[in-house]
Amino acid sequence: MPDPATRANALDHVVVVLFENRSLDNVLGRLYGPGDGKTFEGVIGKDLRNPIPGWAEHGADRKVVPYGVSTDMDSPNPDSGEEWYHVNTQVFGTINDHNRGKIGDGVTKPWNAPPPGAAPAMDGFVTDYISTFTGEVGRQPTYEEYAQIMTGYTPAQLPVLSGIARELGVFDHWFSEVPSQTFMNRSFWTAGASSGLVVNLPRAKVVHEKRRRDDLRAARTARQDLEGLRDGADMPVVHRYHPLSPAEGPAGDALRAVRGVRERRRRRDTARLLADRAGHARRPR
Repeated sequence: MPDPATRANALDHVVVVLFENRSLDNVLGRLYGPGDGKTFEGVIGKDLRNPIPGWAEHGADRKVVPYGVSTDMDSPNPDSGEEWYHVNTQVFGTINDHNRGKIGDGVTKPWNAPPPGAAPAMDGFVTDYISTFTGEVGRQPTYEEYAQIMTGYTPAQLPVLSGIARELGVFDHWFSEVPSQTFMNRSFWTAGASSGLVVNLPRAKVVHEKRRRDDLRAARTARQDLEGLRDGADMPVVHRYHPLSPAEGPAGDALRAVRGVRERRRRRDTARLLADRAGHARRPR
């Protein structure tokens, strides 16, 4: 076997695919099963479930929601809670009474924080989704509506993504650097820092020019240092790493287009839910 620290074993390209609000369990949890001969931390063969909170208006008598296969490629809809205080609930199962049914700026201290030393049981996804759905739509969801948070996809449903994962490999223990939303994690990936952010909003903080430029400058300096080491010693080649702000260049145009589509879809779905709610209210009882 050749020495791994040689140019013959250097990486020419690193391709990063970033997804929105998806976990390994959700999109690749069924990639390999017990008979595939792989060591893989997926969902097959496990008894995975989340408790239903006693304050749920629908389906609380069922006690739990088992993990299942999604029947809708747009699931969950509406989106699950993304900010770090939602993650507190999802991971630790804690939610303050005054934060129940609240979203965005409506969530206040102590931010659903767990008690000191609490173990992450991963048992609050149903609880948080019921609360988030209530804040988004204005009513509590039915069992069928909140059970979608406990679903994932099969390789047959996601053949391209599953094929790429099988051919190239996949990390099954890679977690987000910041347990929160999109921009701080993308900043951490490209610049090694979250730019001082823990949530996406307000937008003014997201595009904070000075901090962003400082982070990118530090990343470029690190790249130059690595390239200097490469030139001075027989080490793996590190190159073609050019961290760019999402707001710059063609990538920014594509990102803005995607955001526009997502925003239009969110408005459409919200309008449909409100229309459905109004229709229920008009029906004779």
